[in-house]
Amino acid sequence: AVMDQLRFGAADAPDTRRVVDGVVRGVGGYGNSLGLPNIGGETVFDASYAGNPLVNALCVGVLRKEDLKLAFASGAG
Repeated sequence: AVMDQLRFGAADAPDTRRVVDGVVRGVGGYGNSLGLPNIGGETVFDASYAGNPLVNALCVGVLRKEDLKLAFASGAG
């Protein structure tokens, strides 16, 4: 399942109005492309995020321990 936490500038600000629709579509497209429902989230409008929205999207699920695959990154990059 997909969840999201969205932070935008003031709701009546032109820049906020410009980006909100694209962000919401992007999060929805993420879940839809995986065939997963968006089961919840949080959206906050606050002037402190003006011009610099914060978007956190996550995918959660359940699996058997023996099906867990681990990977490690190393080196620059």
